[in-house]
Amino acid sequence: MKLKIYVEDRVEEFEIPGQLVEQGEDFFNKMDADLDKGWQMSHVWVDKPNQLQRCQIAADKMMSAIHNENEKMFMLMGAYILKNKPGTEEIHLDNTGEIHTIDFIEKKNA
Repeated sequence: MKLKIYVEDRVEEFEIPGQLVEQGEDFFNKMDADLDKGWQMSHVWVDKPNQLQRCQIAADKMMSAIHNENEKMFMLMGAYILKNKPGTEEIHLDNTGEIHTIDFIEKKNA
């Protein structure tokens, strides 16, 4: 599954393996259990992140994975997003630390 990542003026396209999206259920469940406890999103504590916020958190973790050259974490976060926001084609990351401004672009129905 192709995913375009936008960071500042750079655009990169990645291939997230479909089987990772389908077989990552154990990892996704653990991540959701962690998020069920609440999460610090920039300067705001969110008690119960909704689906969009969970994907924004995962996208923020993708940004960290890019900086740390952690391909495995990057792929897992991409798979988590594709599982929870099917049809996502683009992620516009914010490197200022403001998680709420991360945006997702989904496929347009033709």
